[in-house]
Amino acid sequence: MKKFLFLIAIFAFTISYSQVPEYTTKKVNRTEKNKAGSELALAYSFPVFNENGPNPNLAKTLNKKVEEILGIENQTIEEAVDEAIGSFVGLSEEDEIAGDWYQNITISVEVVKNHILSLETNQDEFLGGAHPNAVAIFDNYLISTGERLNIEDLFSGEQFLKVNSAGEEIFRKNYDLVGKDLSYEGFDFEDGNFVLTDNFKVTEKGLYFFYNTYSIAPYSAGTFEVEIPYTKIQTSISKKSPLAILVQ
Repeated sequence: MKKFLFLIAIFAFTISYSQVPEYTTKKVNRTEKNKAGSELALAYSFPVFNENGPNPNLAKTLNKKVEEILGIENQTIEEAVDEAIGSFVGLSEEDEIAGDWYQNITISVEVVKNHILSLETNQDEFLGGAHPNAVAIFDNYLISTGERLNIEDLFSGEQFLKVNSAGEEIFRKNYDLVGKDLSYEGFDFEDGNFVLTDNFKVTEKGLYFFYNTYSIAPYSAGTFEVEIPYTKIQTSISKKSPLAILVQ
């Protein structure tokens, strides 16, 4: 009987740590003008994970990551907003900064088959300078362990070379670069050789890679993306890969 109860407890523990953490979405919006009439608009939307619910360890890891993205490890979002508003008003009155400033950050959650959870951060802002900036950043986590997944966690070195070749084929086809020299076309890959970015998202159908502005080309070139379906790289996904369950 004791052995049976022990097995039940172990099973319940395993189930709890294989579940997706519960979360709510918090939104903070604030707009303030300075004496010169310039405006600072701040808008944030992000998940707050329940650290007392299912999979508390992953919930804590994700909350810490969200705080890191927002730059609020040692303060609340409200305190950070108050600080930013104060700095803007002070600088504007003293330096007569013209024009409106803004920062928008949205962090969303995507879950693939209760196996992998992705945080997608979209940030666009103008805080002075020559032009606005926008970035999209992805972070992927194995739900059962809480491990953050890098590309090397998905493929061995030899497997990655094949995946990279598949990605290059798609990249060249999508951007009319077949047979062309990437360096001559203005891309800044090391030694002119295409390499998949480590900024990627795991989806139900494949892997989505996103190159932000400046990462491989001038600002004027914009962003680039590569979507590789699992059907194209299935032979490069080993049974030990976190992706294996997604291609069964």
